[in-house]
Amino acid sequence: MHLRSHNSGARRILITGGIHGNEPVGVTANLELFANLYDSPWRRYFDFTFVPALNPGGLRDNFRTLRDGSDLNRQFKGKFPNGLHVLQKYLKKHKYTMSLDLHGAKMRKGFFVIKGGPDRGLVKMSLKALDPKLLLSSDSGTYP
Repeated sequence: MHLRSHNSGARRILITGGIHGNEPVGVTANLELFANLYDSPWRRYFDFTFVPALNPGGLRDNFRTLRDGSDLNRQFKGKFPNGLHVLQKYLKKHKYTMSLDLHGAKMRKGFFVIKGGPDRGLVKMSLKALDPKLLLSSDSGTYP
C-alpha cells in the first residue's frame, strides 16, 4: 500500500509489520499508521510504503517463523526464503530513506526502538515526541 507525496523531493519511508507471526500488534499498528497518515500533512514531505503482513502464514498459525523455521527478521542480509524473493527484488529496486519494522512483545509494556545502524540522531529526536513513561531502555544501551 502506498501513500504518495505530490512533492518530487519527498523522502521514502517503508513501514512493515507481521514479520513474526505471533506478533499481530505489528500488523494492527501498520494499518492504523496507514489510516492516520492518509490525510496527514506529513505526506507533503514523505512517500510512505506499507507492507502490513510480511509473514501471513505465521499470522494465521500464530507462529513466529515461517513453516520451514526461517526467521524472516534474520534474513535481510541473505537470500529471502520461500518465495519472498519478490519482496527482496522490490527492495533492491526501490531505495528508502528509512524503514520501520513494527513488532510486539508480550512480555514488555512500553515502546522501544532497536536501530539497524547509525541514524544521525533521528531515533532520539523522534522519541522526544513520546511520553517518557512509555519508553523502555536496555542495560546495554541497544534501545532506545
